[in-house]
Amino acid sequence: MGPDDVMFMPSPITHATGLAMGVIAPLILGAGIHLMDIWDAEEGLRRIASHRCTISMTATPFVQMTLDRLIADPASAAKLTTMRRWGCAGAPIPEVMLRGWSQQVPGCALLPVYGRSEGLLVTACSAGDSAEHVLSSDGRALPGVVLEIRDDDGKPVPAGTEGEICHGGPGLMLGYWQDAGLTAASIDARGVSRSGDLGRVDEEGYLRVTGRIKDMIIRGGLNISAAEVENHLLAHPRVAAAAVVAAPDKRLGEKACAFVVARGEPPSWPN
Repeated sequence: MGPDDVMFMPSPITHATGLAMGVIAPLILGAGIHLMDIWDAEEGLRRIASHRCTISMTATPFVQMTLDRLIADPASAAKLTTMRRWGCAGAPIPEVMLRGWSQQVPGCALLPVYGRSEGLLVTACSAGDSAEHVLSSDGRALPGVVLEIRDDDGKPVPAGTEGEICHGGPGLMLGYWQDAGLTAASIDARGVSRSGDLGRVDEEGYLRVTGRIKDMIIRGGLNISAAEVENHLLAHPRVAAAAVVAAPDKRLGEKACAFVVARGEPPSWPN
C-alpha cells in the first residue's frame, strides 16, 4: 500500500480490520480511504469503480457476496479493473472461492490473511506466493512477528504438527483492560500470546489454520461466544437448558444454532 492506492473498506471501523486497515494503515502509508457505511455487494462494486479503489481487506463473507454478484452479472467484473489486492481474513477461505475469484477477477489477487483483534496481522500470503500456497495456507509470519505452534503443555511442536497458534510482535495488545489475571493467562513473559486457534506450520513457514480450541462461532468474521449466548437463553424463565453450536451459513460462514429444552410450554420466537 502506498500513496497511489485507495483503500476500499466496507468493514465497520469499530472492528479491528476496519480500524487498522481501513483507517490507520492508509494514514500512515499515505493512501486514500473510501469507507462504506452499509454493505451491499452491487453498491460496493459501483463505489470501487467510482473511486478507483485499488486495495481492500475484509472478512470472507464480503468476498463471497462480491463473487456471487460477479457470477450473477459477469459484466460487473469490469468495475474491479482498478483493484490489485484483496486481503481476506476472519474466517477460513474455501478453495472453491479462491479459484472462482481468480477466474472472475484475474487482475486482483485474493490473498488469505490470519490475524486477531488481540494481535492484528499475524500471517499473510503475498502476490509473489505460488498458487499452491495461496490455496493451501494462510501465509507466513509478517516481519517482526513471532509465530509458534505449541502442544497442550505449551511446548513447541515440529513442523507439520497441529497445535495451538501462539504469536507475538509489534501488533500484540498490551493486555486485557483491567484484567491482569486474563492477561497473564494469555500472554507469557516473552510477550507471546495464546490464540485459542489450532493450526500447523510447514517447513517453509506457511501457516494453515485448522480449527479453534475455544468454543467460538465465527459469523461474518466476528467471534461469538457460544457460552455467552447460552447464558442469555438460560436467563429466560421458560428455558430449562440450552446448548449453542455453530451451523453452516452460506452468506456469513457460520451462524449460531440453539438447542433449547423448555420449562413448561415452549417459548415462541422471537419472544
